[in-house]
Amino acid sequence: MKFTNFLIVIACMLLVSCNGGNSPSDAAKKIVGYLQSQDYEKVVAAMAEDETATAEEKEQQKAMIVALMKEKVDKELEAKQGIKDFEILEEKIAEDGQTATVKVKYIYGNSETKEEIMNLKKVGSDWKMYVKK
Repeated sequence: MKFTNFLIVIACMLLVSCNGGNSPSDAAKKIVGYLQSQDYEKVVAAMAEDETATAEEKEQQKAMIVALMKEKVDKELEAKQGIKDFEILEEKIAEDGQTATVKVKYIYGNSETKEEIMNLKKVGSDWKMYVKK
C-alpha cells in the first residue's frame, strides 16, 4: 500500500513537471506562444483585468485590445515574417512575490531580434501580464 501511494506521488510530480510550473517565465512562454500563433484572444485572456471596471467594461476593453492587436501586431509580424523563436533571458520576482518581470528575446523570421520586458502580476495562483501605469 505504501509503495502504491509512493508511485501515485511520483506520477503526480511528473505530471506537474511535464506540464510546466506556474512561474512568471512559464506565463511569458505561453503569452509569446499565443503571439506566435497570432491568437490575440488568448493573449488578452492572459492579461490582468482592470479590477475597477464592470463586467461590460471588461468585455469592451478586451474587444478593443484584440482589435488593436490585429491591426498593429499583425502588421509588425508580417513585416518581420513572424516570430520564428524566442528566448527567456531573465526572470525577476519582487520581494513580495506578487509582481515580476521577464525579459524576452524575440527572434523574427527575417532574422531581426528584439528584447522586451514583460510585466506580470499574481492574480490568484496565476501570473498575468499587465501594463504598468
